[in-house]
Amino acid sequence: MDYRWAECKTLAAFYHEGLNNPLFWLRTIECTQRIMSTEAQRQASSVIVAGWDGAFYKSILLERAGMTVAERRAQLVLLESYQLQFPSSMRVLLST
Repeated sequence: MDYRWAECKTLAAFYHEGLNNPLFWLRTIECTQRIMSTEAQRQASSVIVAGWDGAFYKSILLERAGMTVAERRAQLVLLESYQLQFPSSMRVLLST
């Protein structure tokens, strides 16, 4: 599937399929920019972080919600704790 053209409202249905695909995550970032910051905050609070993907998704949502400096530091620490679990295909997104 070409995630670049996936509709935002249906993107979540492809989560497990697109997990290791950078295009899926780029589209997730694009779609997140279209929601209200309050909605991003609400969604972020419901994310259960059990692996690198949850940590990454939560950081995307919190970025849209507008993190404080303290929240940003906490997210960086969380992402760093999963750095060895990130698939090699995803590392290009983390270095930007």
